[in-house]
Amino acid sequence: MPKNGAVKANTAGTKWLGEASPSFVFRPIHYLGSKLRVLTAIEQAVDRLDPSGGPVCDLFSGSATVSRFFSQRRQVMAVDIQEYARVLAEAVLNGAPASSVTSAEKALGDDRRGIALRWAVDPLIKLEIEAALGATRGDIELLCELLQMGNLASQRGDELHAGSPLGVAVRETLARIKGLELPGSETVCVRHFGGQYFSFAQAAELDEIAYLARSRGSSVLLAATLSTASHLVNSIGKQFAQPIRPKDKSGVPKLHVIKKILFERGLSARSVFISYLRQYEGLAVIRRDHVAVRADFREALAKPALKPSVVYADPPYTRDHYSRFYHSLETITLGDDPHITMSNLGGGDIQSRGGYRAGRHQSPFCIKSEAPAAFAALFAGVAALRVPLVLSYSGYDPSMEARPRVMALDAVVSLAQQCFKEVRVEQLANLEHMKLNKTPLNKAAKGTTEVLLLCR
Repeated sequence: MPKNGAVKANTAGTKWLGEASPSFVFRPIHYLGSKLRVLTAIEQAVDRLDPSGGPVCDLFSGSATVSRFFSQRRQVMAVDIQEYARVLAEAVLNGAPASSVTSAEKALGDDRRGIALRWAVDPLIKLEIEAALGATRGDIELLCELLQMGNLASQRGDELHAGSPLGVAVRETLARIKGLELPGSETVCVRHFGGQYFSFAQAAELDEIAYLARSRGSSVLLAATLSTASHLVNSIGKQFAQPIRPKDKSGVPKLHVIKKILFERGLSARSVFISYLRQYEGLAVIRRDHVAVRADFREALAKPALKPSVVYADPPYTRDHYSRFYHSLETITLGDDPHITMSNLGGGDIQSRGGYRAGRHQSPFCIKSEAPAAFAALFAGVAALRVPLVLSYSGYDPSMEARPRVMALDAVVSLAQQCFKEVRVEQLANLEHMKLNKTPLNKAAKGTTEVLLLCR
């Protein structure tokens, strides 16, 4: 089984995902545009521009896979505007020698607050079990009703029929949660993501695990929590943008989707968490002076936490804001209880189907009118440091109907040439990145080519 592969058992025990990952190729979360298959090519390009082996700045670190790979030979400054990305980078770069799987297991086992939360959610957990049993017998209506309900945070009390089993379970659960008098941030997984992205049992365990991680201030514990959420999420492409629709447009149940739902929602969040925690603790760490920074790229370049000798940048290059796909991970990391954005449907009086957090980051690289200025600032900021730059980008063939790039490659190259004396474009092997929803927009391997801009 590949490292970081799927959990094969859905027991409540502590079955490990696989062997420890002493190597520097590691995927903490499912991530759009992952560079896992071109890590060596990226490192070689960086080494050609800067053979000194000095510090490298990974300017849009994301899931931290590139930062992790760099760290085997260089000191790394990982930068990202999202807090979940900073936590992942801190965990995979510097580790946490003091963390303990045994200690975490004991703390979770003794957590009375977690026990109380699971009791509060028990009416919906029991209903989910009933729905799953019915689905195995061919009756999937209750399961579909649960999936189509949305999240608890969107329930106002009158959406569901008062006498229906689901209506009764929702009202009882909401009343019990209110009675616990816990801060909203400590039940956010249950209320915002339960039923939509996770089973309610998984969501309750995630709240419990996240509380433990945040209370201990451990990047490794919190990163393992994020890995668990990414592993368990029951959605299109393992992201947090598209909750599964159990029926097609004609109202016919999608039987293949139902099977996937039953398997994934039967997994134990606590078991998966302990497995990931073991894997994080098995990561080799050569040095512990790496820096993980949450900052805008402009700020990071203007006032770097450490002076890099080379910069690697992988900015987004389509209209898809990454914050939309990972809003749940950001919420878990921040430990807050955000407002949910409203949809344009229903006169703006309906919460967004994806449950997006209000005020999520909007990258200028994803906005056509702002992208040129963002790239210009990126190139100027690196040039001001008087260090070379390796930039990941993607070409685009309009005839292939691939996801349109916000800026054409030649336009990006032109901006780079205004700041660097030499700009060279190197083509990498075609990659098929993680897909989104609409096939015509996601022919990533047929119509796009991964390239590196080498600037000095």
